[in-house]
Amino acid sequence: MVRYMKRLLVVDDDPLMGEMAKGFLQNPNTEVHVARSGEEALNLLSGGRFDLIMTDIDMGKLDGLALLRQVRLSPTHAKVAVLVISGRKDLASIDAAHALGAASFVSKPVNWRLLPYKIRAMLSATSDAA
Repeated sequence: MVRYMKRLLVVDDDPLMGEMAKGFLQNPNTEVHVARSGEEALNLLSGGRFDLIMTDIDMGKLDGLALLRQVRLSPTHAKVAVLVISGRKDLASIDAAHALGAASFVSKPVNWRLLPYKIRAMLSATSDAA
């Protein structure tokens, strides 16, 4: 089996979230790219393959749920695992994310020690299903 470097796309308008994600998730087997908006994320997605997208909900014009909707409509990225991370904790937001095809939902503040394990499990499940 050929192993390749996993590519993660972190989408959050908070620059600290991008830096934290890079610090905790990037390793010799995982490359982390950061987009500061839904529009920037779509631009990065048009340029290549990603194994997992981690997105906030509350962002400018194209929020995380709209981004998720676009990802699911894309023939190239429709099966990419999406993890929604948000300050929202209400059931309607969680249900909306899952209804649009999110694989998981994590509320902020993020447990940065636990998150890499959750992502590893999601990537494993995705590669097992492929």
